[in-house]
Amino acid sequence: MKLQLKLLVAALGIALAGGANAAVTQSATGSGELFFTIYDTGADLSSTADDRAYVRDLGSLLNGGNLTNWASVATNPSATLAADKQVAGTIYSIGADANLASFLGASTDTSRLQWNIASVDSNGTDRLLTTAGSISSSQLPNYTVFRTFASGADVYLAAMNPALTGESALYDGAASNLSKWGSNMGGKTQFSNAGGLGDSLGFYLLSEKAATGSTTTIATLQQFQVNPTTAMQWTLGNDGTLTYAAAVPEPGTWAMLAAGLLMVGGIARRRMSV
Repeated sequence: MKLQLKLLVAALGIALAGGANAAVTQSATGSGELFFTIYDTGADLSSTADDRAYVRDLGSLLNGGNLTNWASVATNPSATLAADKQVAGTIYSIGADANLASFLGASTDTSRLQWNIASVDSNGTDRLLTTAGSISSSQLPNYTVFRTFASGADVYLAAMNPALTGESALYDGAASNLSKWGSNMGGKTQFSNAGGLGDSLGFYLLSEKAATGSTTTIATLQQFQVNPTTAMQWTLGNDGTLTYAAAVPEPGTWAMLAAGLLMVGGIARRRMSV
């Protein structure tokens, strides 16, 4: 019942919005929009016939869903959190719309599903916003490779955008498009920016350094965090709900905290008994 209510509200929102978000803004404007993709390359990896995808323009998000605005809070998102969070630790949460519900409902094997969120800027200093499980320094691209990210994303969006009549669209047989995107931006990254249904992913900003033509200058990396020990995460729930929130500590972290509190309590009791 809750999922049905979410879908009804989402569908109403799309109807009211009409064609206002008919396409994802691409990189050449200098403020490309965030977009969400979930895809299934099908059981037959040698064929594109059973490939499927869902794409959503996230342009209505926090700070307008604009790469420039998101990038401006990459190192200090806590300044934005206080004003925009809907519930404790959450600043964005929306249920599946009718298209995503249809996509998930038609999935015969949800373990094949992969999703990611990204935005690209190629106007001036190239930048990329992307989800990822993690990105190590050894996986960061050099200048020459980084300069190809925007063109790959734009080719992908140029193929997908025409079907966006509202803010989302469904695609069948979309392997020719997914091959330019997928979990590594068409083979352009050494890290995976995708996760499975129900997974949480970190959120990162990659920026080029000014070194035209260099194959040794490495891109800079910033992770969105509430503070030095708490990262922000995107999560796609099993019901299609997309959430951006502060990461929940792992069980082991809670256990360590509890052990520490017990230790402090024991020391305090001993001091009181002396």
